[in-house]
Amino acid sequence: MALGSLLTIILSTAYDYYDERQYMKHIKAEEEWAEDLRVQLARDFEEARSTPLDDADPANRDFERQRKLRELTFALPQRVAGDKAAEEAGWLPGFPYGDELHGKERVPAEETKMFVTKDEYGGISSVLIAVNIDVDGQDAGQNGAAGNFVFAPAADSGSDERRVRPAEWEDAKGSVLGELVARVRMQKDSWKRQDRLSQVEEDYLLVVLYMRNRTWMFLLDRGEVQPLSGIVNILT
Repeated sequence: MALGSLLTIILSTAYDYYDERQYMKHIKAEEEWAEDLRVQLARDFEEARSTPLDDADPANRDFERQRKLRELTFALPQRVAGDKAAEEAGWLPGFPYGDELHGKERVPAEETKMFVTKDEYGGISSVLIAVNIDVDGQDAGQNGAAGNFVFAPAADSGSDERRVRPAEWEDAKGSVLGELVARVRMQKDSWKRQDRLSQVEEDYLLVVLYMRNRTWMFLLDRGEVQPLSGIVNILT
């Protein structure tokens, strides 16, 4: 169960604070809550996708459908995080002026929304990013429209869906996923310069990307991408 696995990693309390029986009860309760949430999310997204088109306005006939999907997507981080405090932190910035990809972003900044969680000292330990795009197969257009750019690199020959070519995670030109990773890395570097990152662990940031129908979780650890999950559909 994708959502249950995701929650176990994000929300689980350190094992040292529980004996085995208490810990297992805690995890079971989270898994039951995650399944209830998954069912509700699937229902909400299906209802939004079923919103009738407005044929009276051909130029903007799917405005209401897209509005509902954007609203649902932007609410995902806090709904999945549950009662764990997640603080809104604005858009994920695009590439800076002077960068060769400035102004060529596949995902506009305004189609993203960031939330951060902090450690006990107030340092940022994770960033949860809602990204208002559909991901169906390897090609996807922004905001659900048909497109001709690749969302993510192809998986390698291994059976583990987390095994994709690391070099392609870094290719901001090659795929939407590569672009998002590059932009998150720049944001992490900015927070590091501002001394806003967690001091509990040295130079790392937990990142969770929430698309409309896919989620991916990874660590940026000293600049290295370390996947913690595959690119999974949390609605199934």
